[in-house]
Amino acid sequence: MHVLFSGEGPTDCGTCENDADACDGASFKYGPMVVMADHIIQARLNYSIIDCGTCGFVSKHRLVERAKELKAVRKAIRAPGKKAPKETGYFYRNARALARCAKELETTPGDEVVAVLFRDCDGTASADRVIREYRLSDAPSVTENDWLRARASLARALQLAPGDKEIRGKIALADAHVSRIRGTARGSSKLLNDARMQFESSRDLLSKSPDPYLGLARLYVYSLGDVDRAQDALNGARKRGHEMGRREKAQLADGFRSRAERLLKEADRALGMPEEKEYLERAQKDFERAADLYRDIVPYGASSASLRRVLDFEDHVQVRLSIIREGA
Repeated sequence: MHVLFSGEGPTDCGTCENDADACDGASFKYGPMVVMADHIIQARLNYSIIDCGTCGFVSKHRLVERAKELKAVRKAIRAPGKKAPKETGYFYRNARALARCAKELETTPGDEVVAVLFRDCDGTASADRVIREYRLSDAPSVTENDWLRARASLARALQLAPGDKEIRGKIALADAHVSRIRGTARGSSKLLNDARMQFESSRDLLSKSPDPYLGLARLYVYSLGDVDRAQDALNGARKRGHEMGRREKAQLADGFRSRAERLLKEADRALGMPEEKEYLERAQKDFERAADLYRDIVPYGASSASLRRVLDFEDHVQVRLSIIREGA
């Protein structure tokens, strides 16, 4: 009998050597929940899966990827009742994905691979829910207090696994969002710079995750006024599996609109000088990019009102450019 574990990380199930997504035998660095399962199996079967090297592990990252593959094969979640407890879509999909992995390991007749999927035991799942909501929701309701609670649960988990890069990366992510929220509210350049460095630290620790990039994008658009870096950050998130949705398009559109309005003010200050035309042409390009993005997401959020505002500015800029070109 072979047992395949998944669900949590080093402080529960364990992890693979060299941060691999799947492993078994000696390459599986098992955690306390595997030891507990081994004691139960020994008591029932007089057989140790640890001593015999017949236990393996599939990382949460691999499991989520397999769950995405199964989306094409729809299977309804059961309605709760006396014989059917309430299920969550996230856990249900992961359970099906692990069952598929276990089935694929049964390569010869008589093989038995038992799939064991653990729920959170060290508090990190509550933090993961906060991170996941911010990542996936078009209108996330994550507050400063949510990030503080997530940080506290991650700090407890870090006490059990001080060297865990993933936990440290998530702590840096939570710290960055807290600094971003506080820095924006207080207009504090120090806190905003702290947020940038914390997001970058999280990015280095969570090399496969889009989450630090999504935080950086929001920071660059609404707090630091750098739409080019925001676009780079969203490209980084896309390379890590997060396709740009309505929220991200709205952020970029807001970024281009804000820069265009700043350029328009510069053109006002340069009225009658050669630089006026250059500022207006640059503003025109940014207004056009903003308008294209807003059109793509209407009626999401304030996109309709923002689009009307941008189109009004475009007309204004076009009139001024026409006057300058006719007088040249």
